[in-house]
Amino acid sequence: MTLNINTLLLEIDTVQTVVFILFLMLAVLWGKNYYESSFWTKGEIPLSFGKSKENFIEILIALSYNVMKLQHEGYREKQKYLYDYLKKFNYFETAYEFQNSFAATTKMPLKSASIVKWINKHYPNENQRLNIAYFIAGMCFQDGEISPKEMKYLHTFTRGLKIGHHFEAIIGSYQQKEEQKRKQNTKTQHRSTQTNNNLVFKILEIQPTEDFAKIKKAYRKLVKIHHPDRLTDASELEISIAQDRFIEIQKAYEILEKRYA
Repeated sequence: MTLNINTLLLEIDTVQTVVFILFLMLAVLWGKNYYESSFWTKGEIPLSFGKSKENFIEILIALSYNVMKLQHEGYREKQKYLYDYLKKFNYFETAYEFQNSFAATTKMPLKSASIVKWINKHYPNENQRLNIAYFIAGMCFQDGEISPKEMKYLHTFTRGLKIGHHFEAIIGSYQQKEEQKRKQNTKTQHRSTQTNNNLVFKILEIQPTEDFAKIKKAYRKLVKIHHPDRLTDASELEISIAQDRFIEIQKAYEILEKRYA
């Protein structure tokens, strides 16, 4: 009888231990989730939110929304620009899924400073950060021009990513595109061509007074830095952004090459 009681007490003690361990595990899990959710509600990214294709896309959506909030004009065009870019990578099966993800971002937006911190941590390669800045600049120009608010935001954003010295080249790249669009309707061909040439100098990050030898040297330097093949550990999305930037550099060089031929 005494043995049975001791066995029963031992079993009860074992059950209590298991229950306590399960309770402790649930408490830790709840505490972790609560801790992380407190970051999101404050508009900040928790440390556990690491680098992955899925997380990068979510960051890109949050960053894009912060840009779109700057002014009402062109809001739909910017949203379409984002969706058209992301759907190439089959992340969202339908536009409905994209809208749901975008809506979730609008309800719990992230602070730009937190986004910049996350990008700097997970993308130490300057070229990768530069490509993100070009993507955002492209969004700013979706309605044909960049507003003063967007210009200020982009300037702060590039400085935060430690690529502020490329700011003029980034802006010049998209100003050139808009200039080419307006060129078709301008009556003064020479003035349009001159403006276009000045913009391509910005893209190549050189002064208009440089000779062709220095232009070629600057071009080769940029090609080495921005060639998509250098992104060996990059995702499809990152490589696609890099390819767009690389094409802009090539186009700028071709314009000046014809001019000096």
